[in-house]
Amino acid sequence: MVQEQLAKLATEVDAGFPANSQLSIDAKDIPHLKKLPAAKQLAGQKAFVDEIRKRMPERHLLDILKYTEHWSRYTRQCAPDYVWSS
Repeated sequence: MVQEQLAKLATEVDAGFPANSQLSIDAKDIPHLKKLPAAKQLAGQKAFVDEIRKRMPERHLLDILKYTEHWSRYTRQCAPDYVWSS
């Protein structure tokens, strides 16, 4: 069933390729998507982002993982079963 759905989707994508102005394939057969134009900034967006940054200072990813492990002990789920069987 999944293979049929994928085959159908691939056929639709192939049929739509000539009209797709956002996709190109280079001489090495590598597909490339064109970059979309930047979205228009909403009114008040800069003030909102500034307020978020003020209230939530930047954190290092390793610190985030360390604190998350400390609070939730999620890494114990990664241990082999024999560690917890005794």
